[in-house]
Amino acid sequence: MEAPVNLIPLRRKITEVEAELIAERPPPQKNRVRSMTGYGQSEGRHGDHSWRWEIRSKNKADLGIVVSVPKKMQRVERACRRKIQERLSRGDVWAGLTLTNRAEQGCLKIDEERLQEVLAAAERIAALVGGGKPSVDTILGAPGVLRMVGQEEGIPEAEREALIEAITADFEVALFDLEKWRRREGKALGHLVDSYLFELQLLACRCARDGEAQAEAKARTYVLKDVEEEVQRIMAHVEEARGQLRGAGASGRALEFIGQELVRELVTLKNKAKRSGIGMRAKEMDIYLQRIREQVRNIE
Repeated sequence: MEAPVNLIPLRRKITEVEAELIAERPPPQKNRVRSMTGYGQSEGRHGDHSWRWEIRSKNKADLGIVVSVPKKMQRVERACRRKIQERLSRGDVWAGLTLTNRAEQGCLKIDEERLQEVLAAAERIAALVGGGKPSVDTILGAPGVLRMVGQEEGIPEAEREALIEAITADFEVALFDLEKWRRREGKALGHLVDSYLFELQLLACRCARDGEAQAEAKARTYVLKDVEEEVQRIMAHVEEARGQLRGAGASGRALEFIGQELVRELVTLKNKAKRSGIGMRAKEMDIYLQRIREQVRNIE
């Protein structure tokens, strides 16, 4: 016959932890979690030009950046891309600039060099074959004398520099708006994940308690050992996850890793539960773990 199992130390430990959890549910902890989903916008004006920035982000395993700007605004695109890389670490980020001018159709510009070439050619023809000078309509109709220039092309260099600087500075406003959105949503996600971790921790305590009861009833040490080992590791992972929620910086990858480890421990616990009579508790824990992993995928 097996020797009696002394369950008093472990029972006291589990009972005390469970009693503390049940007596007072911990309030939502302060967290610095940021979501990967967000939206930001800003509008500005400089001279005859006005613009609108829009930035959107959604979930992605790493950082993806697309910045859409009008032609000849590559400097703006590069500067904005750098700012996103400095401020965000994960997410699929799209930023778009809409630039308008009061003269939306652009403007006509006389090509002085081409005009002189046409006038010189007209004089040579008149000298060779005779005849008067060509009319203004004829000269303007010559290819290349008049051309339509777009909004950006018609901007003087000094004004272009001031415009680029103003547009780039206004991008900061839209990016900050996006970050505020991600922080607000991240805070809610952090509280939700923390509540699921609390339930997981409580169920782990009850698993240990049920395992004690089974071990005491059957007087078999291995039943208690099987449950105790897995529960202790699960509790340790839960505490680490809570620490990540309260820490600074991006915690999404770390939480995803912890979620994978919890899955592994829970699979082992469910296998052991078949002979320890705690199968329902393990299934309940699996439900909360899947909820945790689903929400963690949204965290930066």
